Amino acid sequence: MHGTSGPAIIRIKALINGLEIQVFIDACSSDNFILPRIAKFLNLPIEQAPGFKVIMGNFTVMSVERCIPSMEISIIQDYKVNMPEVYELHLAGGDMVISTTWLKQLRADIVDYDASFIRFLHDG
Repeated sequence: MHGTSGPAIIRIKALINGLEIQVFIDACSSDNFILPRIAKFLNLPIEQAPGFKVIMGNFTVMSVERCIPSMEISIIQDYKVNMPEVYELHLAGGDMVISTTWLKQLRADIVDYDASFIRFLHDG
């Protein structure tokens, strides 16, 4: 997660409860992660999570012990997505990392990480 782009990452701006944040859409991530300070600032409901380890892009191993069970995030032209289980993790370069599972909700038909491009049909 170090840096701002890579072969399978798209960086976008998003809103959580009116706060603009930097989000990485990461094709290699299996889960969703948020900085603990953002979760605390927004007073999001945080629960204990079954502790597990995350291997970062630079092969650093970090522990995850807390999560937000569900939260709504506004992305790409105010499209609202419900993110299940967003884990707290100290990230570098952004405020949140989301996996690509939410793209199924968009019915995205083209995702080009090299061009930082996503095409989807919304409301016809």
